[in-house]
Amino acid sequence: MSTDAPQITPLTDDEQSWLTERLAAAQEAGLLADPQLLADSFDTSRDDFHARPEHERGDASMLVNIYSAAFGEHFSRVYGLQWCIVTAGENAEIGLFDPASESVLLPLATVAGRWTDPGMRPMADLIAQTQTSLESMGAVAQA
Repeated sequence: MSTDAPQITPLTDDEQSWLTERLAAAQEAGLLADPQLLADSFDTSRDDFHARPEHERGDASMLVNIYSAAFGEHFSRVYGLQWCIVTAGENAEIGLFDPASESVLLPLATVAGRWTDPGMRPMADLIAQTQTSLESMGAVAQA
């Protein structure tokens, strides 16, 4: 296991387009207006999804990606985190980086993990926990 810090690189044009499409869908759905709306929508969608029999669920990956992008964008706007590619070992994924505190946030993995386990606490708790974590690492909310 490597203890090296993750490598931070800018998004490619394709990655930026992928993110922009999901953020546009999140904006259209009102998910970027207020973190409580994001939390309520996520929890309702997750609960509805898991209430269905497994063979009736379909693929929720696009929906989860939209929620993940909205979750990340909230912290990008509040703390000035920069969208980037975070590479750790052989794994690379879209994430957020705060150059001042060197904090890294992986919204896709974080939200996907919350989606797949319906027993997890509500999204509002995740938002509050992430905010506390970022601030404890030195991230400062933008005025």
